[in-house]
Amino acid sequence: MSFIFSKTNLGYRFIEEYQSVLVSKDLKDKTVPISKKNLRLISADIFFNQQLSDIVFGLGAGNVQEYLDIKYRYYLQTTNRTGFKGLNYHNQFFQTIGDTGIIGFFILGYIFLYCFKEARSSNSKKFVAFLTITLLYFSIESFFETQRGVMLYAYFNSFFFFLDKD
Repeated sequence: MSFIFSKTNLGYRFIEEYQSVLVSKDLKDKTVPISKKNLRLISADIFFNQQLSDIVFGLGAGNVQEYLDIKYRYYLQTTNRTGFKGLNYHNQFFQTIGDTGIIGFFILGYIFLYCFKEARSSNSKKFVAFLTITLLYFSIESFFETQRGVMLYAYFNSFFFFLDKD
């Protein structure tokens, strides 16, 4: 890992990303190039500046993308407005609340709590590890926005759920 970070451009990119997190005042400045803006901060800023009713009730399944395409324009250079078109929140928690509101978020949380309870009752360390990794991954990607993500989660969740059952 240290070789990758020290001998490639990935190390420089990581440093730039880290520095861009520290400088959030430039997010809405259209003179700052897109490459210098942190996408995760932009999506978080959009999420936290929504109306309260949109957070409580959601925008409806499928309507979040149109909302994001409109909101991303405020963060783009005036010469290139298509840079962020089609990008989602890159955070499954934000995406779920954006789609279905707090109620959908609580349902997702209930599913995970139930799975954790079953994993602990069957003493399945692999299932707990899978659920923990999935929850951590949800903070950096909208995993359920692709068919592949839904299928992978359903497959591995079922596999680990029934792995230690008698």
